[in-house]
Amino acid sequence: MKKTGKLLCLVIALAMLAPAAMAEGSYWTGEEDGITLTYWVGLSANAASQLNSYAESPVYKTVMEASGLNLEFIHPATGEESTAFNLMLVSGELPDIIEYNWSSYEGGPQKAIDDGVILPLNDLLETYAPDAYAMMTRTDSLYRQCTTDDGTFYAFIPIADSTSIPNGYTIDNVQTGPIVRADWLEELGLEVPQTIDDWTNVLTAFKEQKGAQAPLTFNGIGANFLPFSGAFDASTDYYLDEGVVKYGPMEEEYRAFLQQMKDWYDAGLLDPDFASNDSATQTSNLLNGVSGAFTGYYIGGVATINQNGQALDPAFRYVGAPYPISQEGQTPRIGPYAFEARTSGQAAITTACEHPEIAARFLNYYYTQEGGLLKNFGVEGEGYYRDEEGNVYNSELLTNNPDGLTLKQAQAVYSRGDSPSPGPVIKVFDISEEANEALALWCTIADEVSETVYPAAATYTSDEAAEISMLTPNINAYREEMFVKFIMGTADLETEWDGYVEYLKTLGVERALEIRQAAVDRYNER
Repeated sequence: MKKTGKLLCLVIALAMLAPAAMAEGSYWTGEEDGITLTYWVGLSANAASQLNSYAESPVYKTVMEASGLNLEFIHPATGEESTAFNLMLVSGELPDIIEYNWSSYEGGPQKAIDDGVILPLNDLLETYAPDAYAMMTRTDSLYRQCTTDDGTFYAFIPIADSTSIPNGYTIDNVQTGPIVRADWLEELGLEVPQTIDDWTNVLTAFKEQKGAQAPLTFNGIGANFLPFSGAFDASTDYYLDEGVVKYGPMEEEYRAFLQQMKDWYDAGLLDPDFASNDSATQTSNLLNGVSGAFTGYYIGGVATINQNGQALDPAFRYVGAPYPISQEGQTPRIGPYAFEARTSGQAAITTACEHPEIAARFLNYYYTQEGGLLKNFGVEGEGYYRDEEGNVYNSELLTNNPDGLTLKQAQAVYSRGDSPSPGPVIKVFDISEEANEALALWCTIADEVSETVYPAAATYTSDEAAEISMLTPNINAYREEMFVKFIMGTADLETEWDGYVEYLKTLGVERALEIRQAAVDRYNER
């Protein structure tokens, strides 16, 4: 089902009606009193470090008090969400609401509907969730991102949207990038690196003059390397080239990228434990002077590492660096990209729900201005405050937490702003000067990257999903194995590259490309 002019008119009408639902105290009708909704949702890592349940969160305490709803949360063990999700499906014991990445359901969200797990939401959205409906259909692109191939809405999806507040911003499509130790650069008389040659010089100076044993550190492989692979126009996975799906790790550009990483590894500039580090080890390296550069998020990377480091040394400072280029004048077009419709945090109403209309109204609340601010920033006067112009600012409870919580941890305790959840994903430029500047810098390549990133909302048919699920594990495992071997030199890039590419083909990468191309073509036709 394609979006028609009639649908657009309905969206405009709903948007005009939405402010009535946003007025203070006007949302809850009383029909929710005494209704219990069971809500399956993973606790984010930051939340799990501080909370036993979202029932303890001011966000949901406020909603329960205002609405009369009883919310019973079911949390899988942190890190075991996928396993717990599959076990829940096998058991047949479904809660009322499941918050999950429904694109990862085998066969996609349409298959979840066909399997009788979740409800199609078209009628519920139009009748009971007009704010969510208006937001998810605001543009043709959002409509495609929020529906299945036949135009069915399947979940209440987090949408990057900060237009409800004057100082909100939406340029957060590229949230990660290279991060470098700025106080070291200043001490050594160096500029923030731009080119790969600049990076070689900076990392060498960090090693030789600052004693860094692992100047550039990572915690794992794959997408973490995208900022550097992009300098060679190489993707670490599937990507689009003028609408054609390609597999980066079998192309010559990727080979050139691997050679650069091997050169850095051989010179002692790349962390020798890059493939096995966890986040705790990486953080320790960065705080203790073992490393001076990494890739990370503007909040969890730049802001958090500076907050921790400056508690020990006020001069300690990391800043975002531009996406590297291999030669002057190049514009990177390969990198991580967050679509407006986020894939994580999608809340679907299950077929076991006895009150789907109440569940829809409950989830719709977070798409109103009042509910959106609550879930992104917490309770007004506690987690955030507004000035006379309506600008929103995080309170010191989050930015300078008296209990020593990082910003992300405080967001997880006092709001749900640490990770996507149903409703708008609202951000404001008040995190820190370094974090704000990093985000603005990285987002300068967003338009180019948006043309090459594989659309996360493209889904497979049931047959395609079954085939992809058979092909993908072996392809990924071999790619990751050879990534490490090529960089560490246990496999030779000169003599073993052709055999590596041919073996990827025997594992079915060409068939995987055909399936993904079909999924993208259907996505573009939504």
